[in-house]
Amino acid sequence: MSLNELITFYILLNGWQRRIFLNQTNDNPQDTRFTAFLVNFGIGLLHHFQENKIGEFVQIFVIGYAVIS
Repeated sequence: MSLNELITFYILLNGWQRRIFLNQTNDNPQDTRFTAFLVNFGIGLLHHFQENKIGEFVQIFVIGYAVIS
């Protein structure tokens, strides 16, 4: 597993921790949308890492961080 993949999985794991520990219930639609976004975001990161498009990755990361924060 490459360093880029480890970073991606860390981002996903951090998001799951936010979901589990900050939102204990599963009946919050905003929580579900956040999880779905997080999974798609991680898949997008892996795709761009595989193609070594670091510039596009930085743009995706900044936009994604702005959306979830």
